[in-house]
Amino acid sequence: MLLAHREKAAANRKRYNDNILMTKQEQNLTSLLPVGSRPNISQCPTSLHISFDFAQDVLLPRRMRQVRSFARMKLLFETIIVCSSQVNRSFYSPLFRVKVFGIATETFGLQTNYILPEGSCLDEAKGPNSVISMVHYHLTNRSRGQRSLYVNTDNCASQNKNQYMMQYWSLCIIMRSHDYILHSFMNVGHTKCFCDSCFGLWKKRFLSSNTETVTQLKTLIDSSSRANEAFLIPMKGEETSSSSSSSSASRSSSACALPSVEMQSSRLSQTAGALTTEEPITWRDWKTFLGRYFTRVPKISSMNTFEFKRDSDGSFVSRMKCDGIVGEWIEFDLLKKGIREEDVLNGANELGKHTIEINRLTESRVKEIRKKLFPLMSSDAVCENFFV
Repeated sequence: MLLAHREKAAANRKRYNDNILMTKQEQNLTSLLPVGSRPNISQCPTSLHISFDFAQDVLLPRRMRQVRSFARMKLLFETIIVCSSQVNRSFYSPLFRVKVFGIATETFGLQTNYILPEGSCLDEAKGPNSVISMVHYHLTNRSRGQRSLYVNTDNCASQNKNQYMMQYWSLCIIMRSHDYILHSFMNVGHTKCFCDSCFGLWKKRFLSSNTETVTQLKTLIDSSSRANEAFLIPMKGEETSSSSSSSSASRSSSACALPSVEMQSSRLSQTAGALTTEEPITWRDWKTFLGRYFTRVPKISSMNTFEFKRDSDGSFVSRMKCDGIVGEWIEFDLLKKGIREEDVLNGANELGKHTIEINRLTESRVKEIRKKLFPLMSSDAVCENFFV
């Protein structure tokens, strides 16, 4: 039993490495880069390999010589206390909590780390709406019309929200932003991938550095390795809610559709080699939109390989198998009964209406940060730049 598990894990690991090597060989990217340089993402192979995952939450501020101070230990203790006065019995964290979502493009050996501080993400920061919104943004702004997409993730339903991700891949094929998508889950206990190595590079520096603000965290990630780059999503308080909502509404019409090849190429030609924040992430209610046209994948927990493509006659095909190496393909239909591809295409034009407001920092939370966390800062200048 154990031997069979190891053989299966080794075979899936080989497939993972072979898919990465195949996408690299298409553009001759297997050679080593000069020291200190980053890959040029303006190169355009026909295939792309990505993986994504969440890192462990970061608690700020963190100073090397204050780890054992009484004030910080008291706040760390309060972080794990369940607040009984809350109806939903949520965990109450006095320290400033920052989430990091990494999307690794193994084809180029580069990972984009999306920094999500408090006041910049949705209520369900690791839910399907957040994950798909960031993946959609990444494929729209950080790729260049690759027609084939290979995806590897761990089989963690609480983070990747597998059902909705499969529906989103189906939408990509129907919208013809991709011709072929293969999504594979790693075996349980063997889920380490390029994402984890990039997380480890900046976490090692984080543990040996004084990091007090999200801006310092972004600088730390950028300088940790040539394979890491950071995308900081700005925090928003109550006072900026009206202005941000109007700007979000103005972007919804222009950013609602899935990217075409021409759109991806024009955007990337302006941002090749450096990540900018010209177009902020638009958070959408993907659960509601996808649930209107797609049904659930049957027996998804027992499957580990999912394929989405168009058949020779142009029809949409989705199939899966429990063993990505020797298993047999099982076709399934994700479109609901009575729903046609034309209905999905027409509905995609209304994606801009499904935007969601982020979970902003409340006035009470801002006061608490100033009262409890600012005394732990190294200087007044750092405190002034905390919410920038």
